Amino acid sequence: MTIVHVASITLITSGGMGRIATEWKLAFEKQGFEFIHIGWKELGKTTHPLLFGWKVRQYLLKHKIKPDYFLVHEPAAGFLYFKSIPLIVFSHGIEEIAWEQKIKYKYELLGWKSKLLPSALRFYSNNYGFKKANKVLLSNNSDKDFLIHKKGIDPSKIIIFKNGYHDFVMAKSNHSSNVICLFNASWIERKGIKLLVNAFNHLLAKYSFLKLRLAGTGISSDKLYSEFNSSVKKQIEVVSNFTAEEEANIYAGTSIFVLPSFFEGQSLALTQAMSMGICPVAANNSGQSDLIQNEVNGLLFETGNTEQFIFQIEKLINDRNLILTLGDKAKQSVQAFKWERVTKKLLEDLNLS
Repeated sequence: MTIVHVASITLITSGGMGRIATEWKLAFEKQGFEFIHIGWKELGKTTHPLLFGWKVRQYLLKHKIKPDYFLVHEPAAGFLYFKSIPLIVFSHGIEEIAWEQKIKYKYELLGWKSKLLPSALRFYSNNYGFKKANKVLLSNNSDKDFLIHKKGIDPSKIIIFKNGYHDFVMAKSNHSSNVICLFNASWIERKGIKLLVNAFNHLLAKYSFLKLRLAGTGISSDKLYSEFNSSVKKQIEVVSNFTAEEEANIYAGTSIFVLPSFFEGQSLALTQAMSMGICPVAANNSGQSDLIQNEVNGLLFETGNTEQFIFQIEKLINDRNLILTLGDKAKQSVQAFKWERVTKKLLEDLNLS
């Protein structure tokens, strides 16, 4: 059987969606499927994002590709509904919710073209795809509630999938001297970078033993250092890019993982950190709310609230035993999420024959 996977990404292990798709590909192929990916590389990046699904449809017809199943990222889904081919729509965070969060928290300026385009048109393909899909794969329960209560999607066809982690081994830190906080994400507004900068300008100045590691940001160290006060730069380490082979080193020696995002689907970096016993501190939204129970296996703070973010970090650095306790609980809570297990569970839930 053939499954066509559609998403505007490249299958690489160094990025979020790319890594997830790669793990899915391995799992489907292990089950005997032919897995065909169609993304930007196949179509060319000149295609407007809103027309990506239409271009994929033309590509399929041109190359006479007729799969047994479609596995499609939500923005393209509405264009790829064929009555004769089952449609599985997946989301790594409902895009309409992300848009609403952007407007609510004003963390990113909108251009005049974006403001003029009605949401009904912007998300038409997404919503039509969810409606027509045979099954819908979502990364968190907040998205599930949104589709059921605001879009009227049948809950029986919704599956919550888990993202996995790799079994890296990290030596335990005794927390006797420095405390290292890790931010491992793209340096974009949605990730709460302004909040992060404001919080750590305060925290690093107050606690000389506190360090901040910025990893996977995708921008130069000079640019990152310019975001912070000059007095705290010596306490900041930057690793703008790293390979899959170098990933374990990013987490090594860290005690606290910070994720102040305004919106996520289900962060791979968060799951990876928790699997290594690193205590998470995250904004209370999206996939973070599914993974973290406040004061049980990590700490949550109100989305966009800098003061609460600072308060939670200080709670940890003033109680090293709490870092260890919550870190151990975090590790225990995601033990079942190794990639081989979560992809096997996904295929079982899909029950494709």
